[in-house]
Amino acid sequence: MLSVGGGYYVDRDEKVTYETPSKAKLKAVECVNDRFVNLGSQIHNTIAITGAAGHAPDGTALMYVLLQGEPAKFVAIDIVKNKVWDEKTLKWSTSAWAMTVDSGGTVWIGGTPSEHLFQYNPKTKSLIDKGKATVKGTSIHDLEVTGGGVVLGSTSPNGSVFKYEAGKGFTDLGQVLPGKHLARSLAYNEETNTLFAGVGAKAQLVAWDMTTNKKQSILPEKYQGETSVYDLDEVDGLLFAKLEPSKKILVFDSITLAFKKEIPASSRGVSQVSPGEEAVYYSHGYALHKYDLDSGNISNIPGTLKGTEAVSIDVINLNHSEFPGSSVVGLLGNSGTYLMYNPATEKLQVNKLNLPQQSIPIYNIERGPRDQIISNGFVSGQVNAFNPETKETNELLKVG
Repeated sequence: MLSVGGGYYVDRDEKVTYETPSKAKLKAVECVNDRFVNLGSQIHNTIAITGAAGHAPDGTALMYVLLQGEPAKFVAIDIVKNKVWDEKTLKWSTSAWAMTVDSGGTVWIGGTPSEHLFQYNPKTKSLIDKGKATVKGTSIHDLEVTGGGVVLGSTSPNGSVFKYEAGKGFTDLGQVLPGKHLARSLAYNEETNTLFAGVGAKAQLVAWDMTTNKKQSILPEKYQGETSVYDLDEVDGLLFAKLEPSKKILVFDSITLAFKKEIPASSRGVSQVSPGEEAVYYSHGYALHKYDLDSGNISNIPGTLKGTEAVSIDVINLNHSEFPGSSVVGLLGNSGTYLMYNPATEKLQVNKLNLPQQSIPIYNIERGPRDQIISNGFVSGQVNAFNPETKETNELLKVG
């Protein structure tokens, strides 16, 4: 079968070939059948893209999760009870890669392929679409919020950074580096007013002085063959840069910009500082690890993450007697698994979040045996068959 655009597919014949322009393909379909029938969503799955942690007004600890779908969805989960607290649809988006929680508890979300910026207020359970960030961008890959409330975002395929200010709207700050079309990750040092930007698809790491507009590439040459600097975190004067595809995090002094060391790591980044420990957490080798900010020593946390790595990791007070003080929480992989670890009790839990399934975009479609229509989803790893006679859809294969 041949794609004719707009999610429609037709049999290859003398009317429609690979050389036929898209509009002509669609017209050929209309000649055969003067109306389309919506047969409903074929692929349903739970694909959790990323997560972040925050609190409800009453102190309930929440994990915010972005779900791929048509459309994409934002879900807030009561972490301790593992119960949906709120959920919102992200209009115009089928995915969302970027999410951050500012100091006031407001959640900021970047949609794909809409490149719309969303603002969620847990106090009112309201989601506001702030609009499209740049003229030519399609994806927001990372978000940072300054102490002054300015939202900074990185984009593709224009490779630029934008800022959003309440009352002023969006400003496109331009490409991070000429010729670099993927601005993957961001981190911000409040003291020096420096924005760090990780780019691809040949890795570079840029320290961008937002006062002077001066940019400086600081990634050591030996790492410039990597695909991208996938994730960035600035914590107490240290910059942690996760490489892609290598399982490494690079540590820099975020004031002097000096490279300090390389540590084995598989998680997308590191947590905030764990109070009383002066340490951050990350995952590697399907286990949790702790990095001491003063000594640089690494401690392994007993227990397994059950074959997964952290795609988000945060430190938060769960406000629960079984988890005294601050705890480490994180989203593991993309299937909705999550971790809770309490440093005081050394209690580690790995469970599955009760997330709603979403309609997943169809990636390929083909005619199967007995005239069934076979389709698979992106990135669900699921294959389904639709029977045109019975109008039933059955799952044939699920990977992951």
